[in-house]
Amino acid sequence: MVNKITIYTNGLIRLKKSLDFENILNHGFEFVNSEILLVNKTTETEIEFFEKDGKKLIRIISTIETQSEGTLTYQSTWVDPFFLNLF
Repeated sequence: MVNKITIYTNGLIRLKKSLDFENILNHGFEFVNSEILLVNKTTETEIEFFEKDGKKLIRIISTIETQSEGTLTYQSTWVDPFFLNLF
């Protein structure tokens, strides 16, 4: 079974760096919507959708609560290949 993140990022390329919300908007992208996936009691993933000229950029933020490390946050940014040189 394919998960939602794989479906959403299909055809996109993962950037080597993460971008914050304001940085994405400053590059001319428009925020479309977001979705929160509750993976389990300790893991939450937010997927933010942006568009520019009909092409997509997706930002994924996962927050994991651990007993030993506290709260861990992981981010990745996925972009249409057309915009790869923009970043």
